[in-house]
Amino acid sequence: IRNLFVSSANTFIKEGQNDRAEALLDKCREVMKPERYPYDNSVLGWSSNALFPIDMIRDYYTLGKQDKAREVADELVSQVKESTKARISTGTRSSQKPLTGARCARSLTTRPERGTESTGTT
Repeated sequence: IRNLFVSSANTFIKEGQNDRAEALLDKCREVMKPERYPYDNSVLGWSSNALFPIDMIRDYYTLGKQDKAREVADELVSQVKESTKARISTGTRSSQKPLTGARCARSLTTRPERGTESTGTT
């Protein structure tokens, strides 16, 4: 649903209907509250969802609404940090090397194949 709001707002911006674009972005934030519908779902394997708030941030800046852009950016960064912490803490087991650098990035974008998950026992 978030993508429908954002793509419609982008169309309004291109047509010079900035008030309508802002109203749609505001409505998106009201209807799709990040506390209930997180911006970042990468911990669940759905990382493309985080692209829509990035577009919202860009659109708010385009509309001259820096405060709203910063609010969305702060919410997104907070969620990405939390999901990354959760992923790292659950991905590090005694039988595994700690998740750092490229291994961490790969672990955030891939899932183990069925039957290959580590049980955490050695």
